[in-house]
Amino acid sequence: MTNLKFAEVLRLDFLFYCKKSLTFWFIYNKLIIEEKIRKNGVKKMYDLHMAATERKFADIIWENAPVKSPQLVKLAGKELNWSKSTTYTVLRKLCQKGIFRNENALVTAVISREEYLGLKTVNTVNELYNGSLPEFIAAFAARQRVSREEKEELLKIIKDI
Repeated sequence: MTNLKFAEVLRLDFLFYCKKSLTFWFIYNKLIIEEKIRKNGVKKMYDLHMAATERKFADIIWENAPVKSPQLVKLAGKELNWSKSTTYTVLRKLCQKGIFRNENALVTAVISREEYLGLKTVNTVNELYNGSLPEFIAAFAARQRVSREEKEELLKIIKDI
C-alpha cells in the first residue's frame, strides 16, 4: 500500500463506495421491476432481449401508450411497414415477456422505457463485468471521452444514492 499515491488510494476508496452503493441500487431497482412484471401475470422473469425491430416497435408503444391495438397496427404499418399479423405477432411476444399488456384491445406498458433500459443495464453490468459498476465505468471511460459535466453528474448521482 505504501507504493500507492494518495490519489490512487482515494480512487480505490471511491470505486469501493461506488460499487457498494450502485450495486445495491441496481439490485433494488431490478427487484422492483421484476415484481411489477410478476404482478401483471408473468410467472417467470423472461429474457428481456429485443431485436432492433422489436425495440423500434416497443418505442412506438411507449411513445403512444395507452394505445388501442387497431391504432397500433396503423402506427406500425406507417413507421415500420408492418402488416397487421406481424404487428400482433410481435405485440404478443412482447406481452409474453411482461413488457406490455394487451387487454380489451388496449395496449399499455407494464414497465416504462426507463425501467426497461435500467434493467438491461443491470443485466449487462452483471453479465460482462461480474456486477461491478466501477469496472463498467472504467471500461466505458477508457474508450469514450467523459466530459467534465458528465463527471460532475456521475458524482451527484452517487451522492444521491
